Amino acid sequence: MVNLTIKDLLNEKFRMVLVILGLTVSFLTVHIGVGMVTGGAEQFTTIIDKGECDAYIIQRNRPAIFAGGSVSDEMYNKTKSISGVDRVDKFIMDFIGVEYKDESTGVMVIAYNIKTPYFEPWNYIDCDEDDLKKNTSVIIDKVALKYFPELKVNSKLKVGIFEQKLKVKGFTERVENFGSAIMFVNFKTAEQLFNKGNESTYLAVKLEDGYSVAQLKDRLK
Repeated sequence: MVNLTIKDLLNEKFRMVLVILGLTVSFLTVHIGVGMVTGGAEQFTTIIDKGECDAYIIQRNRPAIFAGGSVSDEMYNKTKSISGVDRVDKFIMDFIGVEYKDESTGVMVIAYNIKTPYFEPWNYIDCDEDDLKKNTSVIIDKVALKYFPELKVNSKLKVGIFEQKLKVKGFTERVENFGSAIMFVNFKTAEQLFNKGNESTYLAVKLEDGYSVAQLKDRLK
């Protein structure tokens, strides 16, 4: 049967071409799909790579891992109350639209409590974490200059559907998400931008020495 099939294909060159094209497309589809999954995992787990926490709590069945989703303040308070937990930090990580001089693009916002000792933005250019203390300040990656070539320190961006005005206090480099700039803000600012009432995107948990993630999971259950 196999030999007959091969013979048929050899005699029918058009069929042979179609089979080769089909196999090629199938291979490319699988290759591209695996690349997207791998790249997505790398992009959305940047916080794990850059932070120093032991566990992260996210909404159940989130396909994009950290972006979007909702974890209630009830879970935050429960986690904080567990003996063996050293610190819990609330994070917001999600996409939002920004506008500058009639041009617009989307950025990935990462918002956190800047007093945490376990995380800070990386690859600074002429700025530091203290620049995020004000609720009107942002630090954004310079990849945004592709869309806003005149953007500079102290420029004001219109952010979100309510066009809240936030001042650029500094830049990072090579801090992007799928080609979009990552913009760091403090947690209170992000609560206003995303209208997050009593919730966050995820929690980052630092455990005391000798206390395991498995123990944390059992206590939360």
